[in-house]
Amino acid sequence: MPIAMDTGGAPEPEPEEETVVLPHWVMLDRKGNTLCHNSLEAARVAVDKDKTAAPVDMDGGPSCYVAFTLAAPQKGISCLNLHLPEGPPIALDTPPAYAFLRATDNNLVLFDISNPQKKVLFDISNPSQSCYWEPPADLFVYKAGGPRPSVQRLPPYTIESNMPFLMGFVTTGILRLKDEDRYIVADINVYRGKNGMCAQLCVFRSGAKQWELSPEMPAPQPQDQSNGGQFPNLWSTDNLLAFAGRFLCCVDYMSGVLLCDFAIQDLSPVLRFVPFPGKNDFSDEERVERRFPDRFRSVSISQGMLCFVHIDNDFHGSPPARKR
Repeated sequence: MPIAMDTGGAPEPEPEEETVVLPHWVMLDRKGNTLCHNSLEAARVAVDKDKTAAPVDMDGGPSCYVAFTLAAPQKGISCLNLHLPEGPPIALDTPPAYAFLRATDNNLVLFDISNPQKKVLFDISNPSQSCYWEPPADLFVYKAGGPRPSVQRLPPYTIESNMPFLMGFVTTGILRLKDEDRYIVADINVYRGKNGMCAQLCVFRSGAKQWELSPEMPAPQPQDQSNGGQFPNLWSTDNLLAFAGRFLCCVDYMSGVLLCDFAIQDLSPVLRFVPFPGKNDFSDEERVERRFPDRFRSVSISQGMLCFVHIDNDFHGSPPARKR
């Protein structure tokens, strides 16, 4: 599924040697391409003329390069290319590593680099855990703009917790803070705790050296309950969107939007719940089965507004009886 990237406004024309940016609006494929070269120098030469290219530091120095293949507006989907200093894989469908886009905001692209063969031996003395554990993929932040684009590798996630974090793109987002050259990357878990529905966030703030876990927070009830809105007793995150330079919007298409407000940087984010208008009283069975709610509901950010679209009587209900 492609994702749209909004860099905050059409850039003013600048001399090519001074400013390098991605287009104001570009549609990016989530899955990147892997291109293998004989050496790191060969990878550098391959991207030397590409103004979207940037080195990726994985082991104390440049380890590979990333660059974008940009499609013309309304004529295709753009793609992130990973240039590796390794020979071609034995199997064409198993590259030595691959990139996957998790989220975008303004001029930032959050992506991971995964190694299909990467496995870490877990503590087999703990019978409650699997003998082998696949850690979260390495996360990187690509920043467009400035004299050259750059890539920052985020620190590995090593926090022991009861809830998994950073394992998938649906619950992971990036937010460029309003009027600041800073950002946060966050992953959210919404789950049923001992005293009802709870939320916990794993957060990285630019400039920090490690991830932080927020305290367990009770899920909020909506301020306007005219729609009978209550926070659901089952939650599935379908999307995580950045909004207005201060919110990460955690979306459950069968319930509503959980707003995580990062306006106050020194405290845990403030949570607010906004239920969708119309029918949200789905049964527990419907919530567990899901029934592809993204086929009849959608949430997006457009022109500074959070937009909700609902298509009635589409795929979510039982089909009407056919007349003879």
